[in-house]
Amino acid sequence: MPISTLINQIATLTAQISLLVAGVAALSWTIGSLLKGAPIPFRDIKEAGNELMTSAIRSLVMLSLWTSLVALATFVVSLIASAR
Repeated sequence: MPISTLINQIATLTAQISLLVAGVAALSWTIGSLLKGAPIPFRDIKEAGNELMTSAIRSLVMLSLWTSLVALATFVVSLIASAR
């Protein structure tokens, strides 16, 4: 398998995973904000909403780190492949 094919497959897979993670984070943020802002007199439900919002932010931070690492690795591999 040529290295360029492998790089393209990794880039495609990373883009698909990134879209999935961003969608789940947006859904978590939305549900969390709805639970946190709902006029429900139960404190536990509001705390669960806050936890969902915090988890969404954490997942987006991890997503940005993962995307940066994969982009860096792809760049290094393409430099090595072009040097041959």
